[in-house]
Amino acid sequence: MPLIIDCDPGNGIPGANVDDALALCLAWSASQLEVSSVWTVFGNVTAAEAVNSAQFLADTFRVNTPILKGCDRPLDTYRAPSKWREKLDAPRFDSEILKLWGKSDCFKSGTISAQEDTSVSEDEKCEPPEQTALRLAKDILRNDSESSITIAALGPLTNIAALIRFQPDAAKRIKEIFLMGGCLGYGDLVDTNFAIDPLAASIVLRSGIKVTIVPIDVTRTTHMSLEYWLNTLEWACKYSQNVDRAMTIDSWLRPWIKYSDRTRPVDGMWVHDMVVIAHLLCPDITQVTSGFFKLSPHPKGKLIQIPNDGPAINQNFGSSKQLKKKLSKAQVITSVDNDRLLSLWKRAVFSCDIPPV
Repeated sequence: MPLIIDCDPGNGIPGANVDDALALCLAWSASQLEVSSVWTVFGNVTAAEAVNSAQFLADTFRVNTPILKGCDRPLDTYRAPSKWREKLDAPRFDSEILKLWGKSDCFKSGTISAQEDTSVSEDEKCEPPEQTALRLAKDILRNDSESSITIAALGPLTNIAALIRFQPDAAKRIKEIFLMGGCLGYGDLVDTNFAIDPLAASIVLRSGIKVTIVPIDVTRTTHMSLEYWLNTLEWACKYSQNVDRAMTIDSWLRPWIKYSDRTRPVDGMWVHDMVVIAHLLCPDITQVTSGFFKLSPHPKGKLIQIPNDGPAINQNFGSSKQLKKKLSKAQVITSVDNDRLLSLWKRAVFSCDIPPV
């Protein structure tokens, strides 16, 4: 079944997360997956920057997967896109942070520089979501007009929500969505993917499309330490066929791990988005359950799970008909085996003879 990866990779951009990039590395290395397209979205970086980062990875892995720029602003306008960019892009203008990235080839190959203000005219010069949805619909329909598709959604859900809203016929081709997003715990914390565009998250969750959620509560139990990466790098480079790929990955992965280690409560980095692709490849490294969910209006985008016991649901939401209107049923990943997750990535990305997961 064709897989579309909808993402916001920031590899090579100072201060931008690289978990999407790790997920793309895994997907493009796995013969079991047929990655038919990569879409980018406003999130971790701009949609245009994400195209550059994804293309850099595609070149690294020598694949010719179509890469399409998606929505460059959220559907939800409760916060201006320029305000999001001001917040998310701040690290790239910090001289101390820039030192971590140094003269990364990936960074130099992009369209931005440390001095460029990418938020300029962000609110005024965005493609209307109706237009973006039309382009993405054409991508869905470009091959077999009858086959269904699966989407791995690793960023804000704006592209998929725009399809559902403006191109419903194309959206009907979506069989299933596996998404990284939502935060069930941690008080009022809302993960970035849902916080940037809570309206899009709501549209997707209530669309009736089968959804599997990988919440931040689970992805925060993962980690890749600097020590683990350096050991992997040393091991991979013992095999000549891996050297170029390993050193290229190191150019953007090592700076992020160092930055993440300084700024987040984790030994190294969380590998959030990688869990989605790993689950598609090896479902038994995760635990999954199903439940009813809704999004809280305050704080916007906060994911809430409703207890599955019938009396409690009926008391709060009335009849089953009312329940379907107010709640979204979805599968949710509740745990992941971090050691097996990292081993899966390592043995897929680097072609060496190592023990199976």
